[in-house]
Amino acid sequence: MMKPTTTWKCLAAALREENWDRFFPLIEELDVSSRIHARQFNERLRNAKSSEKSDPMHAEHYAELSMRIRPGEAVEVQLGTATARGLMTPAIQLFVVHPKFEICLEHVRDPIKCFSKYAFHSSRNSYKTYMDYQGIWKPMCEMESASNAVAENESILIEDAALKWENSCEKKLQGYFLLPLDKKSQWSIECDLKNSVLCIRTKLNQSQSSPSQCTALMDISSITWMAHGIITKVKETGSKELKNLQIDFQINHMPMTKIPEVIFGERTRFTLELIPKLLPDVRKENAISSLTKANQLVKTIAIGGRINSEGARFEIDNYLPSGFSHLNNSQCKAIREALANPFTLIQGPPGTGKTVVGVHIVYWLFKNIQKRPASNSQKTRAVLYCGPSNKSVDVVAGKFDYFFLL
Repeated sequence: MMKPTTTWKCLAAALREENWDRFFPLIEELDVSSRIHARQFNERLRNAKSSEKSDPMHAEHYAELSMRIRPGEAVEVQLGTATARGLMTPAIQLFVVHPKFEICLEHVRDPIKCFSKYAFHSSRNSYKTYMDYQGIWKPMCEMESASNAVAENESILIEDAALKWENSCEKKLQGYFLLPLDKKSQWSIECDLKNSVLCIRTKLNQSQSSPSQCTALMDISSITWMAHGIITKVKETGSKELKNLQIDFQINHMPMTKIPEVIFGERTRFTLELIPKLLPDVRKENAISSLTKANQLVKTIAIGGRINSEGARFEIDNYLPSGFSHLNNSQCKAIREALANPFTLIQGPPGTGKTVVGVHIVYWLFKNIQKRPASNSQKTRAVLYCGPSNKSVDVVAGKFDYFFLL
């Protein structure tokens, strides 16, 4: 709705003073003002639709939109509710920048509620099982992923998308939409869609919305229905000539409790805002999920259990092989700890030589492998993995005596 600032200030003052003689005329003034602004907005919208050239969203996959506001001018927003000090208070849900572009302040204000869930347990020093570790750390990682993704402000908008809704036995609203592969390339969508969250919006006119959401005082032409979801699966479908990405999602949060029937109509089109998660957060979530398939050493470390310190003995004659960089005392100590124990964590700020230490550790482990007698019954198995870490690394590592990840 469009709201003059001065009228709202006077309205709030009259409410605090309980001056009802002043309060009700202000309500009528606000009603008249909203009618005028609604007509002006509809005229601008019709003018924008009459010419494709005037629509910046029609030209390219990237469009820069701007909005100039002078003091005293009104802007269009959509109000919702929020809880403040235990009371329901008005809160801005949508801020309209352009007829084709609006900002959802609902998930900006509370990304955890929209795209994940709140964790109810704090971290501990030790855990009984790795499943207890997963149960505590998974929701905390999801909270951090949702907050960081929204804070990064790198979203992708898809207009006029058709959604297919599915019934769920878990009483959770689910569905999917198709994204043509050629459009994905044309629109420069290069993010990891599987690890993204979703804001869904569509405009409903007054006749399509629920009667409980419209009153005589709200003389507006349309409202925007919105929901927030999590992408659950991405797969390729279609023929060789026309390939699509089927993107499945599950609704996690809806500000409006009642869902209008028109939402499930085949002709209804939606605006989809894809918000990709950051790569470090994705790796943390994958590490928590893949703990089920990890070897026993990884599980023991995760739950804070005691690790057997009886490691192999290495005879190191010299810490400076030919062509290697010079090492200081701290680096030498780190190498000795890594070679004498089954698990060692080496950390430090940039430039302290962690990579150099890793190269030395690989060198001495390889030297130890060469000294072992090779037999058919028991052979030393080692692999050097160079590349991005993923959820299958710990599974692969469990099949080898030595696993080097660079």
